Amino acid sequence: ELFNQTAISKLLESHSVSRPEMKIEYVENETDGTVILEIGQVSPAVFVILDGIVKRVDNPEGGLFQFLGPMESFGHYSVLTGRPSPAQFVTTSRCVVAMLRAEPLRRAMDENQAFAVAMWDLTARRTVTRILGETP
Repeated sequence: ELFNQTAISKLLESHSVSRPEMKIEYVENETDGTVILEIGQVSPAVFVILDGIVKRVDNPEGGLFQFLGPMESFGHYSVLTGRPSPAQFVTTSRCVVAMLRAEPLRRAMDENQAFAVAMWDLTARRTVTRILGETP
């Protein structure tokens, strides 16, 4: 499992990360075209798609895009590095996403080195999977 809701929950449990503010939140977007994360924005959370399709747009002018479906994720690299997102993520229909907010996640990583290493490992594996074009 690469960076899906179950993997994140297991990771939090296995590293005894239990902070009151470290909870998975659920957001439902009812409309097509809702921008969840904008190009150039530092992601406020790691997002996992539970239902629906999200389009990742890497180049709005050139039309370079990829569709992400249930159990795929985005925002993790931006959250971990503090760097702006290189892509826009927009819903294509009704969509439900789980979110793990950035600040509590970063604090937990600062306090628990093993947890931080595990998060970077998940991010690296997810990035390689995406580059190779394989489904996680």
